[in-house]
Amino acid sequence: MTGRVKALFLVPPLAAGDFATQTDAVLARCAGIFTKTDYVIPPLGLAYCAAAVEKWAGADVDLVDAVAGKRGVDEIIKLVADERPDLIYVAAGTSTLGRDLAFLARAKEASPTTKAAVMGTHVSARRDDGFAAPGADFVVRGEPEATCAELARAVRGEVPYDGVAGLSWREDGRVVHNASRDLIPDLDELPHPARRFFRPYSYEPPFMRYGRFDIVITSRGCPYPCNYCSTGAYYGRKIRFRSSADVLAELREMVEEEGVRQVGFWDDTFTIGKRRVLELCELIEDSGLGFSWMCMSRVDTVDDEMLAALKRAGCYLVIYGVESGSQRVLERMGKKTTVEQARRAFEATTRAGLEAAAFFMFGNLGEREEDMRATIRLAKELDASFASFNVATPYPGTLFYEQVKDELGDDFDRYDARRSVYGDEALLERYIKKAYREFYLRPGYVWRRLRRVRSWRDFDRAAKAGLDVLGRYVLGRS
Repeated sequence: MTGRVKALFLVPPLAAGDFATQTDAVLARCAGIFTKTDYVIPPLGLAYCAAAVEKWAGADVDLVDAVAGKRGVDEIIKLVADERPDLIYVAAGTSTLGRDLAFLARAKEASPTTKAAVMGTHVSARRDDGFAAPGADFVVRGEPEATCAELARAVRGEVPYDGVAGLSWREDGRVVHNASRDLIPDLDELPHPARRFFRPYSYEPPFMRYGRFDIVITSRGCPYPCNYCSTGAYYGRKIRFRSSADVLAELREMVEEEGVRQVGFWDDTFTIGKRRVLELCELIEDSGLGFSWMCMSRVDTVDDEMLAALKRAGCYLVIYGVESGSQRVLERMGKKTTVEQARRAFEATTRAGLEAAAFFMFGNLGEREEDMRATIRLAKELDASFASFNVATPYPGTLFYEQVKDELGDDFDRYDARRSVYGDEALLERYIKKAYREFYLRPGYVWRRLRRVRSWRDFDRAAKAGLDVLGRYVLGRS
């Protein structure tokens, strides 16, 4: 091939009856998270890979989020037929892999010269699954940016396919798995995500406040052994941090060039490394950029000093992965936190003038009804600004999956991210509905949320999200 490679990074469209899920090429925990209120977040991994392929391979790149843009299957197939990209890259999760491969097969029929690559945690853990159906020519395994760039160079004929580390590919009817690729040692070497492609879309999760929203990560990897998370398998247990200066430079681009007014720090645990967090907060405070932000945290990584620094730097919300109100379940899942630490973290967060939210799971390994009741009691006791109650899902790449895979089989079409694939599905559904009903329908909670409404837009967004969740999980609407 001569000339520049045309690469299309794509969030495939939803067909009739499909539902939105969060899948991402660099956010390892997003193996197919069901978005309960039909919101979507910016496809950060695709934007990272697009920037890398553009900079490191000299390719012409485009990024289309068909879900955020509400573009249908036929429209995107026509786009592929008209544009005829050399390469399509898709981040596929466990719950989306089947439909993604089917879509790619249609896209390649419309443009026979186009090649397609899938990436993400599922195909990294189970690399042959990417070739289980027609659609994908390549699987990008593990940390994707450098492999995506070298693949583009291989398509152009600059390097051989068998020399691209981290790549699996078809050759003469068989699948070849190249050697794995080492992790990028210095994350500052990565080009900042190509956010210009987000401009046509509006990303408005229900917990945002005002203005354009976008996400950023400051680290990769996780030292904690939680059995439900694939981050350790994808990035390893040694956490790699970006420099505070590089993070601030990206934040400045987001605010000054893209008009972002609200930022989500989407690290698995933003609050790891107190000195680093305090340094970054000071830089944000002194920058004068004036954006508001939220972050993800663990209940054992915050204290009064850090929370006060978050508040001064513009943070308004901390989301904690509490997971369970049962200490026995927390220990079995490898969480390494205690129920008492959750209580102290929520008290300290409120004391600092910040909102606190909580994520919980039902259906963990060995969990009993008494444990689920304890989780509901703790959720109401913590009195979070909002709470999300989820089904614990043994995604490939997690220890949970390894613990129960012999009981599951290989039918990943069941992984629709909304229901249990392990355990008593009816029981879990009953307790999730019970949790949402008891948490959100408390008169005191409703009154406090109404008092925090600052505008009609705040009310409209919160009301739609609340009605959606209650409709699905209390009234049983699909």
